[in-house]
Amino acid sequence: MRSGRSGRSIRLGRLTECIRRRYGRRKQEIVGGAESLFGRAREPKPAATGASDERLYVEFGRLKVELDWLK
Repeated sequence: MRSGRSGRSIRLGRLTECIRRRYGRRKQEIVGGAESLFGRAREPKPAATGASDERLYVEFGRLKVELDWLK
């Protein structure tokens, strides 16, 4: 006498259980390592250098003149 579940159904059930276990292990690893990812404070970015600021202002001025000319 056969059980109510087919062979395909049993294989699918085993595969699903395997995926659940794998997911559970990965989740535990991530939660366990979350403190190392999010626990430390971010270091502030270094302030922009004067040369970089100067270059941006020159470019801004050039684009403003070009826009005024096009109007």
